[in-house]
Amino acid sequence: MPFEELRCQGVGFVCLASVTSSPDSVQSLLNWVTALQDRVRYVVFRNLKDEDYLPDYDESDGALSFRETFTPHHVVMPRLDEEYVTELERLDLTIAEVLDSSNGMSARGRNIGPVICQLMVSARLRRFQHTIYDQLDPIRELLSSRTNKPESPP
Repeated sequence: MPFEELRCQGVGFVCLASVTSSPDSVQSLLNWVTALQDRVRYVVFRNLKDEDYLPDYDESDGALSFRETFTPHHVVMPRLDEEYVTELERLDLTIAEVLDSSNGMSARGRNIGPVICQLMVSARLRRFQHTIYDQLDPIRELLSSRTNKPESPP
């Protein structure tokens, strides 16, 4: 990728990464950081799908160095009820599709099933989605602001 040439044209890149309690997720991120260095901005999703504690990201020397050097933005993805995750996967649906459904059917014509069509489940999914979006909005504004765009060479 001709990063410098694109930077001169005002193009910037963002690396989105998801880390979990799995050491492999953190190592994958660090591999990308080694390759990309400071040519991108970083947004790290702390995916708490398994647990709240992410020791390899929170405590490893490599991850600490990454956070100190590149000051990534962070978004915390809280744990979602396993029953909802299972149903979403089983029905091949996203949360957005469920929330945009009408009369028990997604926009793709998929039945959203008896579990996730319940009003309380829908409310929980909406709260889950808004929790993430509320964290992304200020990051999006920072990344798209004029002050964050790559500088043009003199």
